[in-house]
Amino acid sequence: MFHHDLNRSGYSTSTGPDTNNVLWAFHVKDGIFTSSPAIVNSKIYFNNVFGNIFCLDSDTGVEVWNRTVPYNTWDSSLAVDNGRVFFVGDFLNVDTCIYCLNATDGEIIWSYKIPGGHSFDASPVVYDGKVFIGAPDPEPGCMYCLDADTGEEIWISQTIDNPGSAAVYNDRVFFGAEDFNVYCLDADNGTVIWKYKTGGEDTPYIHVAIYDDKLYAGGDDGLYCLDIEDGDLVWKYPISTDDWFYTTPCVAYGFVYFALVDDKIYCLDADTGEKIWEYDTQLYVRSSPTVADGKLYIGNFDSSENEIRDLESGKIYCLDAFSGEKIWEYDTASRVFCTPAIADGKVYVGTNNLFPTTLNGEMYCFGGESNNKAPHTPKEILGSKYFRPGVTFTYNTSTYDPEGDQLYYKWWWCEGGTDWLGPFNSNETVEIKIKFRSDYPETIKVIVQDSYYARSDWARLEVRVPRDKTIASSFLSRLFERYPLLQTLLMRLGLQ
Repeated sequence: MFHHDLNRSGYSTSTGPDTNNVLWAFHVKDGIFTSSPAIVNSKIYFNNVFGNIFCLDSDTGVEVWNRTVPYNTWDSSLAVDNGRVFFVGDFLNVDTCIYCLNATDGEIIWSYKIPGGHSFDASPVVYDGKVFIGAPDPEPGCMYCLDADTGEEIWISQTIDNPGSAAVYNDRVFFGAEDFNVYCLDADNGTVIWKYKTGGEDTPYIHVAIYDDKLYAGGDDGLYCLDIEDGDLVWKYPISTDDWFYTTPCVAYGFVYFALVDDKIYCLDADTGEKIWEYDTQLYVRSSPTVADGKLYIGNFDSSENEIRDLESGKIYCLDAFSGEKIWEYDTASRVFCTPAIADGKVYVGTNNLFPTTLNGEMYCFGGESNNKAPHTPKEILGSKYFRPGVTFTYNTSTYDPEGDQLYYKWWWCEGGTDWLGPFNSNETVEIKIKFRSDYPETIKVIVQDSYYARSDWARLEVRVPRDKTIASSFLSRLFERYPLLQTLLMRLGLQ
């Protein structure tokens, strides 16, 4: 299930890969948003943005089955228990549906509808034959408890403002909500045992994890450590009002790990709240940290102040869980909102791309060792450094692979990009045509991967509208469009 277990600990007893070797990658139409995969009995289960549930062989990435439902499934992760797959879909302003599928073939066993259709942030948890799921409907929301076998309602909590993903411990259900409270309910009847009010002013995303009889909750103004029996505050680690939580804490080895959206990952002493280390990813984080084998795994994504203009970069990191030192990273050339899942010595994580005309992504599996060498980074991108909005310009590049593998190219610029193009041979010229829509300065980037997913660094070219508009006159632009070799020749001669 999301964050591994009933405690939402994010900790796996599996080994974890020491290298960024990609065993396989599965292309996912519509991409994978903040939902996280579950791995059970050598199968990986996950959902994309718009209503597809996938089951793959976790060792090979070969599809076993997929099921389409008429609901969005982008935020809520699924849970797998006793041969069944549980997940939530929502259809905006209409209704929400909780599903139970057969894990073997994807056939629907039961479904439970909730009127309202608001987007779900919470993920289901399955315990003692019951499914617990926090819902924003009926407004402002409540916690649902359903029979895992039949989907019949067992109880619905009192009104609670949009409950988050629940953790379960000692027959109690724990979760945070948008009313700034952390709740503890009786798992049998939904009675509130205790609640604790966190601080802050903005609507919080309070996500909880349990470890060593303590509950850790990320609030609007800090990370809280509460006594799990009575909800009393043990300690609080404050955060700046400019930072905020979107992710779930991870707990292991006597430490609690958490990430803030702005870019940083923290490790604190789980008993005292003392900071042990921090790591700056330099990008935004919506992926929650997960830990195994003394290593922490997490993803991030690029976002400038003008988010529309910088959406297609992200990385997956592996850090030493005790020191915070980076062990490896992998440039996904896509946004990573998904929380990694760890099982059987492998790490699984999904990505998404947002282009003007398409939404897609990949599910990656990292593990094993490889002597494969990455292709060389292209030395340059050839084409005009000046552009005129509404006119098509041609750019090209080339590179080679040390082992002669075939190559795939992915282009990105502030207003758009491509999927992976190829295959191409080493030193083969790869061309792209771009029609810029605005007169803002642009960065054109290209990254290259070989047949085994080893990747180069990004090559970049800065372009802009010239101060002297005559340099990029309509006549010259049309001439370059018709004769791209002339444009390349002038650039090499330093005349453009």
